[in-house]
Amino acid sequence: MKVILTAWLVLLMGINTNREKTTFDWELKKEKNGVQIYARKVPGWAYQELKVTMQVESTLSGLIAVLKDVPAYPEWVYMCTDAYLYENSTYEEYYYAKFDAPWPVKHRDLIVHSVLKQDTTTKTVIFKGEGIPGYRPNTEGIIRIPKFDGRYLLVPKGNNLVDITYLVKLDPGGLLPGWLVNLVSYSGPFHSFVKLKDFVKQDKYQKTKLAHIEGI
Repeated sequence: MKVILTAWLVLLMGINTNREKTTFDWELKKEKNGVQIYARKVPGWAYQELKVTMQVESTLSGLIAVLKDVPAYPEWVYMCTDAYLYENSTYEEYYYAKFDAPWPVKHRDLIVHSVLKQDTTTKTVIFKGEGIPGYRPNTEGIIRIPKFDGRYLLVPKGNNLVDITYLVKLDPGGLLPGWLVNLVSYSGPFHSFVKLKDFVKQDKYQKTKLAHIEGI
């Protein structure tokens, strides 16, 4: 009986050890201009998951107004050349975005369903987006991004300061090898967040007061 029990415990410990190996630590890839870019491996996935953190000087409503201003994405989102809404409501939207890539890489596009939620106690906002590639027909000559999972965590700190954490995991589609995508994947979010820091300061955003969003 003791032999059986010992064998079972060894097996259980082995299973737990394997499970722990499926969770990878974040690795800092770039830190500059107040922006931190982290990456980690994802089990069974060729592409890294990214985490971007930054603190911005903005009201919470102003920052959300920027993130929901889809047609303005080409002004600050890296390589985005076109973006527009299909459907939009207070807490939910469907939108399209196109990204021009340098030759010989083909351009990409993306269709996203995003949902906005706020914790009424902490005032923290989660803005989650999920790719829905089949929502509209593909455009000839452009590769539709087949998998996308992105989310913003917005934590108001008072004194018009907001901590941003952005998590994103995607498959760019096509024949791009995972090692190559991982090598350059943090450049886009870095450039986007550097631009966002100044872009959000515009009066049209900072004067926005969203009735459904509570600040601190």
